[in-house]
Amino acid sequence: MPSRTLSITATNAAGVPSPLVTTTVTINPAPVGQAPVANAGGPYTVNSGASITLAGSATGTAPFTFAWTALPAASGSITPLNVAAPVYKAPVVAVPTTVTLTLKVTNAAGTSTVTTTVLVNPAVAPTVNPVAPLSVFSGANGLFTVTGADPNTPALVPLTFKVAPTTTLTGVAVTNPSSATSATVRFTAPTIPPGPDVVTTLSITATNSFGLVSQPRTVTITIKPQPDSPVITNAEYRIGQQRLILSATSNVIDPNVVLTVLPYKTASGAPVTFDPSPSNTMTNTGGGLYTFTLVGAPQPAAGAVLQVKSNLGGISPLHALDRLRQ
Repeated sequence: MPSRTLSITATNAAGVPSPLVTTTVTINPAPVGQAPVANAGGPYTVNSGASITLAGSATGTAPFTFAWTALPAASGSITPLNVAAPVYKAPVVAVPTTVTLTLKVTNAAGTSTVTTTVLVNPAVAPTVNPVAPLSVFSGANGLFTVTGADPNTPALVPLTFKVAPTTTLTGVAVTNPSSATSATVRFTAPTIPPGPDVVTTLSITATNSFGLVSQPRTVTITIKPQPDSPVITNAEYRIGQQRLILSATSNVIDPNVVLTVLPYKTASGAPVTFDPSPSNTMTNTGGGLYTFTLVGAPQPAAGAVLQVKSNLGGISPLHALDRLRQ
């Protein structure tokens, strides 16, 4: 240890100095304390793209200087690097990924470096929410809203929706997105002949911003034939023959169209229902034109209105008797 020699004299009020006295002073080094021992905490687990607070610390003689090692972008980020407990933001990964973090702690007595690990759970695919079945008429345009959800934290949105190709519907288009988790699907139904409904399906998937694709969701679409719109064009009653003769039209030209006369108020005041039969026949004259000859039908009451109903759906507007003959 280094030493120094000091020479000391004393002088009185008369200015007479004392004999010279010497002494030796030994200089001891300043105490430096205990070297640090770093602790990076962990191991940690975090979801893909999420953030956690690290629990770094140190023992030894304070004060300490903390320095986390910066990471490449593919491994996430640490902010800030010079505190014991910074925030680690995980990267978005498709498979379980282990990231190694390094913490260096320094004090006056030395340096300590330690590592820890973070297991980053992989991102998961989004889901498409159920879509209620819908119905459209033959040849009509249809649309529906599809929604989805992304379970990642934070959510990897917006979602991009896609409809699988279909040969039944035409003009299928997705307005994508109408929000971060929804879209509008538009389509045109085919033209189908009168008869049974046609049932088809659409398959929809959602892709999140990381590129993960959901399981497909199936939407059921029922296509209905265009409803008939029959119209009575003439109504005549012949009193002597007790015969009601009706002429009607239909907007559906098909041999399977059947029109039925609905109840009407008779002159006696009792409602009567007629069905086509050999004695009360409906004639399909083609081109959507029909004639009813209802033999034995009672006379309609004054002011009574007549209607016909189509087996394809649709009822004609009210029609009063045009002519009353003897």
